[in-house]
Amino acid sequence: MKKVGLYGLLVLLMYNLFPLSASACSCVENRGVEEALELADAVFSGRVLDVQEQKGADGSQAKAVHFSVDRAWKGVNETEIIIATGLGGGDCGIDFIVGEEYVVYANQSSWYASIAPLEAIICSRTTSLAAAEEDLRELGEGTQPEHDVELMIGQSDPVKWWTGAIGGMGVLVVLGLLWRKNRRKQREE
Repeated sequence: MKKVGLYGLLVLLMYNLFPLSASACSCVENRGVEEALELADAVFSGRVLDVQEQKGADGSQAKAVHFSVDRAWKGVNETEIIIATGLGGGDCGIDFIVGEEYVVYANQSSWYASIAPLEAIICSRTTSLAAAEEDLRELGEGTQPEHDVELMIGQSDPVKWWTGAIGGMGVLVVLGLLWRKNRRKQREE
């Protein structure tokens, strides 16, 4: 009976260390340029400098996308920005390609906030610059970003890494002590 409890504890621990996540993407409708601009927190055009897969705080995977901003219509005043998007498939992610230019409609990140404060998904009007004639015509000229910044994706947070390492070592110590206690008890019998 004690072994079952110990194995149950181990399974529960493993489940929490390696959570499974599921997601599905469902877009309600295609919005026009005016409505999409109104609903977006940021609208800009720019070239993709880098794309990297990142692990969110909840264990989910996403992509961080680093842009050089050429024009802005709303919510962006820096020369570079990092946004988040899903990996694709059922998580609404956009397949951004390094070196390509896009018009991006981004919102405050609800799914990927630990990766970047803004996200763009396939349900937005985000599209390649070459396919954005209607958007560019209706958006107008836009403005050039005023604040020159240099950003970088992938700077890991050492606090999170060490917290996980110490927690993992603690679990191993507890399991080792339980195993040792169990062996001593068996020898005495």
